[in-house]
Amino acid sequence: MESPGSPGRGDRGALPPVYIMTNVSGEFEEALKRLEEIVAKLERESVGLDESVALFQEGKRLSQRCEALLKGAQAAIETAARADGEKA
Repeated sequence: MESPGSPGRGDRGALPPVYIMTNVSGEFEEALKRLEEIVAKLERESVGLDESVALFQEGKRLSQRCEALLKGAQAAIETAARADGEKA
């Protein structure tokens, strides 16, 4: 799967930032929702050690993914702000 703005997009060029941010937002929301489900399950249910460890590991991966998505969104916003500043 090609990333936005990658070679092979022909004359279409890079996708607009709004499209990219919408996709990132959707992925972030899904990861955050799953992370909240994991936390709730660990807090309210008596789960075994193996399941607890597996849930913790999944939660850690999701947390890292959310952080990466937020950093990417911040970079995109900063890039757009710089571009707007150059146009002014």
